[in-house]
Amino acid sequence: MKCILIAFALIFISDTPSKVSKTDLICQKWIEVGLKVFGKEYRTVDKQSAEILSFHKNGTLEKELYGNLKFKGLWKFSNDSNKIAIEWTELNANPLRNTPINKVKPTDSILKLSADTMILGTLKQYGDLRIHGHDDRYFVKMR
Repeated sequence: MKCILIAFALIFISDTPSKVSKTDLICQKWIEVGLKVFGKEYRTVDKQSAEILSFHKNGTLEKELYGNLKFKGLWKFSNDSNKIAIEWTELNANPLRNTPINKVKPTDSILKLSADTMILGTLKQYGDLRIHGHDDRYFVKMR
């Protein structure tokens, strides 16, 4: 009887899914599929103008736009991992003026992050009254 209980406990423990870290989730290659600009309806993004982001566990990332603009940069999570800071360091192999990543304040909100979907909210100010809002950018994992 004791052996049956131990076997059952081992099966139950082995079926328990392990928690995946946000770093493991974000460190993928992502393609933008949609955009919801503050105060406007969601719209799809065509493949030619879609942003492609590749995050790496060493804190580096790449971005490709329009097939010919290639950015390199650094990224980090906020302390609670709900926001992300990005600092672009190169554009088409040309250095950009940059700030050390530890001095960059995380401003993009991570609205959703799963194995195949990422939604980033970018804070902005709109119009003459400088109304605060954010644009939501929708990404899916590239296969």
